[in-house]
Parts: sequence; C-alpha cells; structure tokens
Amino acid sequence: MSGYDYVFVSSVPEDELCPICSSPLKEPVQTRCGHRFCSLCLEKSMKRMPVCPIDRRSLDSGDIFPDRATERKILDYQVKCPSENDSCQWIGELRNIEAHKNSCPFVPVSCTNELCEVSMLQSELQHHLDMECPRRLITCQYCQQNYVWCDEEEHFSSCQKFPCICPQSCGQTSIPRNEINTHLERYCDLTSVACLYSHVGCSVMVPRSALERHLQASMETHLSFACQRLQELQNKLVITDKRFEELEAELVRNNDLEELRKSIMEKIGRLEASLSASNKTEIANTNRKVEKVEAACFRKQQENDEFVENTRRILEELQREVDVVKRRLQEQLSTPVGTGTEPRPGTSLKRPTMLTPTAPPYPRPAMRLPRLDHRIKKAGYERLPETMEDGSENMNDDSQQNALSINPPNAFSQELSPEIYITNKFIWKITQFDDCLQKAKNDSRKYLLSDLFQSGPYGYRMCAEVHPNGLNEGQDTHLSIFVCLLKGEYDDILPWPFSQKVKITLMDQQPNTYLRRNIQMTSLPRNNSHLTRCYSKPSEASPRNVAFGFCKFISQERLKTKRYLVNDTIFVGVEIDPL
Repeated sequence: MSGYDYVFVSSVPEDELCPICSSPLKEPVQTRCGHRFCSLCLEKSMKRMPVCPIDRRSLDSGDIFPDRATERKILDYQVKCPSENDSCQWIGELRNIEAHKNSCPFVPVSCTNELCEVSMLQSELQHHLDMECPRRLITCQYCQQNYVWCDEEEHFSSCQKFPCICPQSCGQTSIPRNEINTHLERYCDLTSVACLYSHVGCSVMVPRSALERHLQASMETHLSFACQRLQELQNKLVITDKRFEELEAELVRNNDLEELRKSIMEKIGRLEASLSASNKTEIANTNRKVEKVEAACFRKQQENDEFVENTRRILEELQREVDVVKRRLQEQLSTPVGTGTEPRPGTSLKRPTMLTPTAPPYPRPAMRLPRLDHRIKKAGYERLPETMEDGSENMNDDSQQNALSINPPNAFSQELSPEIYITNKFIWKITQFDDCLQKAKNDSRKYLLSDLFQSGPYGYRMCAEVHPNGLNEGQDTHLSIFVCLLKGEYDDILPWPFSQKVKITLMDQQPNTYLRRNIQMTSLPRNNSHLTRCYSKPSEASPRNVAFGFCKFISQERLKTKRYLVNDTIFVGVEIDPL
C-alpha cells in the first residue's frame, strides 16, 4: 500500500483518496487528464502500462505534475497514534506523526545492538539494553576491558589477568595468566633449579623447595669443588705474574727507545738551527722555481696535445667540405638547363642511382647558402660560427641509449618560429636559463624549442628541444636534449627512414679555446621498432615525429661547473652528417 495507513479522526473526502490503493493520497500527483494518484502507485502502474488508470489515455513523464495543494490539505488532517491499542492517546496533524512515533513510549522497536532481533516497546528499550540484551557490553573485573555478554567464556579464556592455577600444582590458585611464566621461573617450589655451586662444578638440578636440603647434605662435595677451583685459579695467577713481569721488562726497553728518539730529535733540531737563513731561503726559492717549471711544462704538453687534436678535426672538417663541394659540382654538371630535356653541350646527364638518393630532379635555384659565421639574433638565442670544438666526452647510442620525448603536437605549431635556417651545424643560444629551469620545475613551461633549421638546401627539416629539469629518468637531476624531425618541403626526394648521424654538443665557454671541454653525444639511428616514430617520414596527419636524444645529457650539478653556464646562458649545437 502506497497511501497513508493511519486512523484519521474525520473522514477523508473521496477526491482525496487514491483510486489505486483507496487510501489518502501520499505525495499526490496530478495527470494531464485531471486525475490524482499517489506518486508511488502511479509509478508502479506506469511500469506495467503507460496509460492513465482511470480513462486509459496514454501518459509519459511530462504529463505528470506534483499536487502540492492537495498534499498540504491532507497533512492538515488529524490522525491517531498507531499505538492507540497500547493506551497511547495522542491525536495530532498527519505531518507530525513521524516526530511523535520517534518519542512515543508505546511504539514497538527492535534492539539497537547488532545481531539482536528482540522487539519491545520503546519505553522498555533502555532496560533491555542494560540488563537483558545478549549483545550488551560488560566490563571485565580483572583486565577492565569491555566484552559482549554472550562472549564471556571466550573472553575469560584469553584474559591475561584472569586468575589461574599453577600448572605444576604447587598450591597457588590465583596467578594471573600473564604471570604464569614468571611464577614458574622465580617462585614455584616445584620448579627444578641448578645448585648454587654450579659455577664450581656441581651439576645437580633439584626442586626449589629442596635446594636448602641439598646444600646442607652436599657441603663436603661443594667444598672439594671449591678447593679444586681455587687451585686452578692459583695456577693461572702464577702464569699471569710471569707475563706481567715480561711486559714490565718490555716497557723499560720501550722507555729507553723513547729517550733515544728524543735525543736524536734534539740533535736534528740543533742541526736545522745551525743552517743559515740564507740557505733556507735559497732552498725555498729553488723549490718554487722547480714547481713553476713543472707546471709550465705540463700546461705546454696539454696545449700541444689539444692543438694536434684540433688540427686533426679541422682537417677532417675541410675534407668533408671538399667532398660536399665535389658532389654539388657533379650534381650541377649532371642537371639539365632550362625546361628542355636535352643536356648542356659538353656535359653528361647523370641518372639518379641508389648512391645519389637526394639528387633533385630539377635545377637547383640560384641561391647563396647563408654563411655559418653570420649571426642571427632572435628571441633570446642565436647561431654562432661554424667551428665547433669536440668535447672531452663523446658518447654514441652504443654507450647511452636514445630517449624519446613526446609532447602535444600543437605545442610545436604554437612555439616554433616560422623562420628556417639552412645549415647542417646549428647553434642555439639559450638565455635566462635559471628562469627557464624554475619554470620547468613549477610545470609552467617544461621544455624549450629552437628555431627550425634544415640540414641542407634540400635536406631534412628539424628543430632542437631542451628540457631544463630533465625528462623520464633524467627528471629533476639532469638536462635533457632532443632533436625532432618535422615535415619538410623536400621530404619526397629524401631517403627514409632517417639514417644520418646527429651530433649534439653542450659548448664550453672558457675564453681559452684550447682549454674548452665540450660535452658531446652522438645519436646513430637504428632499426629498433620503438624508434620507428623517430626516424620515419612525417606525414600530413602527423607533421612532426617523436623526438630522439638523451634524457641524461648532463647533470644539473655539473652544468654549473667549468664554463658551460656563463651569464645565465648556455649554447647547444646540433650537427647532422651531410647526405
């Protein structure tokens, strides 16, 4: 039944009775066709068939509205307490019936303790909880802890203060359970204990109550044990006295040696004092001159070694540039002029082969490549001259595995400069580095992006990426540097996947170029499956690849040593092998 099931003092009009349950309307609702029902009655009826139970018209949730006026009218009616048969004479408005039931002493209630299902009048509930409920809490008279009355036997079986009988039946009956072991070890008369003369040889074990009798009966035996022990101690004392005399003699000899050492030191002091002040000064000056000559020789040797190494690197760079010029001349000689298909007289048309995959199928534009020593300043960084010192630390993929840097694609489109530099040796100047590091630690700007650069006139388009506070395993401890391939204008004529060696350098800014120790790491592309997204050809759907580089390029502590970070500025170089 969904309507009100109380005894009303006055009769309820028929239009305020629910047509479904025939009781006064509870939470009444009115339909679009003007009929009233209990909210729950109509909901059950609508689940069976979505029509009005009176006129069978179709209904939906939008055709049903709460009838607040009728609800207030019904709540004004006077009703009797449900416990009137139990002598409760309360009469009041329907809206107050729930408040009365909570305080009526004649309303039947169930015990509030869990697992106790006894029902009673509300007036008897407190007496039941205090005296009759099997789930009531009782305070243990021994350990003062609370336990449930029906679990009394289980509590006493584990109560540590419960009085127990001595397990050896010595007569003690009120020993707390947690003191049984102490009683057995120290006080129980039936516990077997060792004789008091066990340290001199008596091995008898007797009950504690019989220990006194054993001592009296075995007095002669104990005396013989004591005499034997005393004799052993006297023998040891004689040996000890001999050893003590030997140590005294050795100490005397040591004292003689100490006196001899003191006399020798006094003689040495007198000899040192006899040396003139001029001799001492001359010796000190000679020592200083020798030290200066040794330091100069060491520095000169280092400079010579560095000069030879730098000369070797310069020769290698010049040889590579000569090879590039030769290849470009061959390409220009093999490229037809104009739009015709006939080659220039005196030249031969070179067909593209697998050895020249990047040769363009059309003439090169008449353009002048920008000199690498031309400085371009923009947004806090610039490119520097082409010459780049190799560092004292040179690592490749075999010694340190490439790390991947994955950033949202729109981050590149929003932060990269539209200007593109054509060079295979790009130098990036990063200023205000401390501010960048703090922003990276605060997650406001985790990484920096360089300008776009292209490895050649028809080369790969790329950019550099720096994480001041590190990435992945270099997080919070290292500076991470990566390189990212971007979609370029000449991707269709370039070989894929990308297979060029990429050299990343953190440059030492010491004024003396011979003393610079750049940090340099080399990335050699490999055919690992997890690196496919780094070296594959960018597409329209994915215009940039996953960046590749080094999560632990240099530790943040080491970055501030030597001359890598000067005037809050660092220089990062990226060099790509020519095609």
